[in-house]
Order: sequence, then structure tokens, then C-alpha cells
Amino acid sequence: VDDQTLDDQPCEFGRVNDAWLGRRTRFCYAGLRDPRPGETPQPGAFEAFARYDVETG
Repeated sequence: VDDQTLDDQPCEFGRVNDAWLGRRTRFCYAGLRDPRPGETPQPGAFEAFARYDVETG
């Protein structure tokens, strides 16, 4: 297990299917919110998905 920062943006990682737990993976995905000045973020409201390549960064 490795602990590292992938991004400085607020994001949320989805739940992994239990059948895939512990397996090696190259990509991970997260839901992103766009914090607009003066707006209150809506819980669970995401505007985009990010794909992170955990092998090459």
C-alpha cells in the first residue's frame, strides 16, 4: 500500500467492487467539483471525472 497525493483538487473516489480489491490497477477515477467563487458547493454534485495514471503520474 502506498500513500501519495494525486491532486490538490477536492474530489471523491467511488467504491471499488469487492471482487477487484487488492488487484493491481493502472488507472483510478474520481468525481470532481468546480468550486466557483461565491457559490456553495452542492453535496454529491460533480461536474467532471478525473482519470489518474498511477504508473506514470
